Amino acid sequence: MKLLRYAGAALLSVGLLGAVWVVQQPGSISEQFFDKPCSTPLAYTVGDIDPSFGITKEEFVQALQTGSSVWNEAAGKQVLVYDPLNPSAIPVHLVYDQRQENIRLGEHLDSEKASLDARRAEIERLDSIYTSAQKIYEQARSAYEASAASYQAEVERVNKSGGANPKEYERLQAQQAQLQKDQVKLNALADSLNSAGKDLQTKVSELNESVKQVNSVVSFFNTAANKDFDAGKYVRTATSTKITIYSYSSKKELVFELAHEFGHALGMEHNENPESIMFAYAKAEELSVSAEDLASLKSVCEL
Repeated sequence: MKLLRYAGAALLSVGLLGAVWVVQQPGSISEQFFDKPCSTPLAYTVGDIDPSFGITKEEFVQALQTGSSVWNEAAGKQVLVYDPLNPSAIPVHLVYDQRQENIRLGEHLDSEKASLDARRAEIERLDSIYTSAQKIYEQARSAYEASAASYQAEVERVNKSGGANPKEYERLQAQQAQLQKDQVKLNALADSLNSAGKDLQTKVSELNESVKQVNSVVSFFNTAANKDFDAGKYVRTATSTKITIYSYSSKKELVFELAHEFGHALGMEHNENPESIMFAYAKAEELSVSAEDLASLKSVCEL
């Protein structure tokens, strides 16, 4: 599955109202009007939550707080705070679109593959049983044919010698009765084997049809999955700021994406360490601040 790409912090300006970055220097006039970076916690709140994600507001708040806490702990102070009453708080939205739909499709295909694998394993088990039953049937048929041939030869011999005496007749009658019983059993075994063979063939045909259908969906999914897309995005304009999460495959991944976008909100850019929260692609297995993340945090917050 293609790794999800995070969008970089987008800074959009409109005419002369664009945001202005002020480089502070000790003793400069700017210190009279601007707080030191991260001196005041950056507030965030819950924005719109598309119900298609199936997550409650309480669960989303918990994910937000977990995602922000990693930076608070790294900074040794609160640089991000959940403050729904703050009118300047950054809203964090969950927007459901084709990106999340593709993730759902991928999860569905994983489930379908597991189901197909289970069905294939069951067919292989039944085929093994069927093969063993075939061998048993062939052995029984060979034994029956040998007994029938022996009986027929004995009957011919007795008839050529002028007929069977009472003892021979009784013995041949017993053999004939046993052959008839063996034939009934053999026919029943053949019927059972034929039924199992037809059932097995039906299961194979149904599996092949299911594989065909899944493969057509896989083809569509691979076309979509082979494209990079933004799982989340932080956007700041001259008049507003927001974070939008478009897709995630687990609560753990949601927290990671939130931490990444919070990093952008604090002013951090991407770095090249695949284990970093601020790596451009979602690759890290654990939510932990790398040396590069920490260096960036210290730089933007002047810690």
